[in-house]
Amino acid sequence: MHVRESPGAHVVMRFSKAPVKVREEELPEPTMQLAANLAAFYSDLRNDKRVSVSVASPKQLFKPRGAPLGAVGVRQELPSWMGFPADVPDNCKEARTKSGLSEFDNNFVEAKAKPGKKRR
Repeated sequence: MHVRESPGAHVVMRFSKAPVKVREEELPEPTMQLAANLAAFYSDLRNDKRVSVSVASPKQLFKPRGAPLGAVGVRQELPSWMGFPADVPDNCKEARTKSGLSEFDNNFVEAKAKPGKKRR
């Protein structure tokens, strides 16, 4: 799962250790909704009330040539879900607050940035 048209986390769910194809109607609704909420919460759209979240099997994902790190293309998509960032469990909200700035925050400053060479 991933939020549409915005940077954010990929949420991956494992339903079985065996390589079994899971049909859309077999996906547990509460689990799918929680995953959609988490994808929305850990995205740049976390302040929106509801967010469209795309769903695909990992086998249907690919990295487009020349795309930045984390970008994926989708061959075949399952029906989308609506994610509600405000509905994530409180412990997720608390953990995010305790962690301070993260790469998903708009104000993120990379701590390991290398200073440029000084010109004379």
